[in-house]
Amino acid sequence: MPSWLPSWQYPPPDQPGYWQPVTSTLQWCEEDYYLTFYSAEIVNSVTNLMFMYLAYKGLRSCRQYGHDNVFAVGYIGYLLTAIGSFMFHTSLKYPWQLVDELNMIYTACIMAYASLSYSRSTGLQIIIGVFLIAFCLFITLYYHFLQDPTFHQTLFAALTLFILLRSVYIMETTLRPSIRKTRESDRLEKEKKDMPVPSKEQQQYENERDVAILSGMWRLFAFGFSIFLAGFAIWGLDTVYCSTLRHWRRQLGLPWGFLLEGHGWWHLMTAIGSYCYIVWGIYLRRVLNGEQEEYEMAWPNIWTLPEIVKKSKVDTVQVDGDPLYDGLIVFATENGGTPAAEQESPYIFTHEGQLVWSGPIDTTYNVRVQTLNNAPVLTYWSGQGTAGAAAIAGHGFGKFIILDTSYNVIHTVSSKLNITLPPGVVAQSALDLHESYITPWNTLLVSSYNTTPADLSSIGGPKNGWVLDSLAIELNITTGGSGVNITGPYDFFHINAIQPVGDNYLINSRHYWASFLVNPKGEILWEINGYDGGDFGKLPEGGTFSWQHFARLQELNSSAALIHWFANNNALDLDTPIPSTGLTLQVTLPPNKESPPRLITNFTNPQNPVAAYSQGSFSYLPNGNGFLAYGANAVLAEYGPVSEANSTQGQVRWSAQLGYGESLSVYRGYKSVWHATPTTDPSLVVLAAKDVQNDDLVLCAGKSTARGFVSWNGATDVTDWILYTGSSNTTLTAVGRVSKAGFETQFAIPAGAAFVQVGAVENNNNVVVRKSSVVNAGGFS
Repeated sequence: MPSWLPSWQYPPPDQPGYWQPVTSTLQWCEEDYYLTFYSAEIVNSVTNLMFMYLAYKGLRSCRQYGHDNVFAVGYIGYLLTAIGSFMFHTSLKYPWQLVDELNMIYTACIMAYASLSYSRSTGLQIIIGVFLIAFCLFITLYYHFLQDPTFHQTLFAALTLFILLRSVYIMETTLRPSIRKTRESDRLEKEKKDMPVPSKEQQQYENERDVAILSGMWRLFAFGFSIFLAGFAIWGLDTVYCSTLRHWRRQLGLPWGFLLEGHGWWHLMTAIGSYCYIVWGIYLRRVLNGEQEEYEMAWPNIWTLPEIVKKSKVDTVQVDGDPLYDGLIVFATENGGTPAAEQESPYIFTHEGQLVWSGPIDTTYNVRVQTLNNAPVLTYWSGQGTAGAAAIAGHGFGKFIILDTSYNVIHTVSSKLNITLPPGVVAQSALDLHESYITPWNTLLVSSYNTTPADLSSIGGPKNGWVLDSLAIELNITTGGSGVNITGPYDFFHINAIQPVGDNYLINSRHYWASFLVNPKGEILWEINGYDGGDFGKLPEGGTFSWQHFARLQELNSSAALIHWFANNNALDLDTPIPSTGLTLQVTLPPNKESPPRLITNFTNPQNPVAAYSQGSFSYLPNGNGFLAYGANAVLAEYGPVSEANSTQGQVRWSAQLGYGESLSVYRGYKSVWHATPTTDPSLVVLAAKDVQNDDLVLCAGKSTARGFVSWNGATDVTDWILYTGSSNTTLTAVGRVSKAGFETQFAIPAGAAFVQVGAVENNNNVVVRKSSVVNAGGFS
């Protein structure tokens, strides 16, 4: 043993153990009970935790993305195999050996059923299922009688090979254009025979898409199969050279001898290989279902594990040539009970789905563009809590961050407000997440919740109970000091929107289904509610609302105004969901029940109605369009103006689905004009061309053997990149100009370039506003 390697010696062989005597027909090269009295083969046992983790990951993925139940059953079999193997290697008892080895056969049969039964009639599926069950029963009885491990290993290998070969055949015949006869020559041949054919452009798109999918599936197959075979080879070496390996382990000592436990490596590698195979099967099933546009394989690199996930689709629809509003989409994400986003952050996107800015990874809400001191700013709330129904249910405690157009923090508004926090909550700032409205006079309207003693006996609660008293606060942005406490202590009020209206304030109560105009003394001037209209009289058909968010008032003249809400119309306990709408009512001022509200909009999409039980926003855009964020369902939509052609429901011109169902939420979403030049430098990465997957430049890069990738997080106006190269980092000269293409632009680096740098050009001019760091490209070009 090397003197520099700290270790301790193995104990003498033949240690006593808790599970003795051994009754299994197999024993491995790992010595028994050398580390603990309670586990015969500790490494062979513990390495099964990899199986268990991957089974859990697979089951979670099936539940999250709605994959076919047969794959969830496959993962359960995978898990039972891991449990059986863990107990087998812990105890070396024959019953656990059967659980381990037979579950391998059962899981292989489940995957065989997934392959053989697809698209068959129900009757044939039943026959296949019955046959495989009978086959498993026969193998169970025969193996128990024979007790020959070679029989088990041979059968498992043959069954696995059969499934793999059949699945590869299906994959190739389904996706490869030359086999399925969807090349351009095939299309023209069918066209001559008056057979229905897609357009040339559509056929080309589908072929390129499916070839890319096929390439990814082959990479996954090769990776998983290679890992599996490598593990099998290591296990074989462990068996053949057992005595030598035991000698080397004792020379190395503990814990280094663990690294020479070949059967443990087999467990780790076959766990990864088997997991990859099931993921591959799930992807193949999605392809067979024709769902290539809805699902994709998420596998950033070989150091991560692949997963088949739903695409975050962005669909743009233009109606009758009418335009979308020319702005950027601003929102922040929060994961639901089943996480759908790798990163919870504030974001800015284009309507084409291109990222513009990804903000800090944190719990954030209500990111938006506002005006402070006549200059555009970006604001968001950061803290602890949620607008949904978990953690600090329905509210939060945090601070407001204000950024300038270079993303520098120019103000952090924080105040404890001298309020009482709920039990168990510790916070440096008590500002609630629901509202952050910068007024025309440069103060900040915020909401907050004070935990207040109250007698709840009249509603069945305790006499000495507590309520959350909703507060509306106007703060000095520079000092954080509070001005006027606007509201009174309304029980179960749930404040979620505040807007200045002249010298008064419009305050929205989700739980009262009402909005109130109050003066600075907290006196109610009028109320409009979603069931009988309040002071304004009977609501029109289609104009009722409940559980609403984002109340906003726009005065038309001294005697009329528009009030609009995101009308959730749902709560968690509703049995029958009701579509949420972008509701606008025209009201008479002052309120007059003889002149009741008139319905202007109740924007909804009949083809894809969304029922959001919490959160949401609805704002009018300067071109007359309406922009809705559907809160807990993370759908964003832009509607065209109401006209005689589309009635008060409006018509969707653009929509985006982030995540799916309630796996992701967007408290509010906005579409705004925003121009920003970050103070950070552009980011430049250089890779060898051979290491770039799906290289877009392979046919036009000439002798270039390196690719550059440049992005600048938050830059809104970059149109071009100037490319600088040189033989040293001090001799760089401009050699070309590349048009910006999305968030990250790829370009070919000229052959022979040793150092590379890029400079950002805004608005198609010739001025470089900022350069990236210099990157050494000598090893690639």
